[in-house]
Amino acid sequence: MAARTLFKWSNKITTSQVERLLRAEKDVQKALRIFDSATAEYSNGYKHDRSTFHIMISKLLSANQFRPAEEMLSRMKVEKCRITEDIFLAICMAYGRVHRPEETIRVFRAMDGFDCQPTDRSFVTVLSESRYSPTRAG
Repeated sequence: MAARTLFKWSNKITTSQVERLLRAEKDVQKALRIFDSATAEYSNGYKHDRSTFHIMISKLLSANQFRPAEEMLSRMKVEKCRITEDIFLAICMAYGRVHRPEETIRVFRAMDGFDCQPTDRSFVTVLSESRYSPTRAG
């Protein structure tokens, strides 16, 4: 079943057009509908790139919607969109923000499965975000 479009897109959807709309939308669910409608309108044309995926993942993470954010990451893999370390680190930092160090480590370990090699930056981020755990406090 195709996603419903929120509005009529122009004849040629551009990445900058989608980025602008996603950034302007404050409601995460509406932003997700915009994201989905861009590809639904022209199923053989427009494809999201790393930038539009990253904006949408960031919006989901800011609303603590971790599962949809990780599903978006999996969608990037399926759609053969290049996944960068920055996207993984955004997810790791979001889990760290809500004191879920085990999830930070799980996401870090998943990087290889997405053909994304961790750098020193990844290791530092994961160590920093996983240093506090309420279950280890004492």
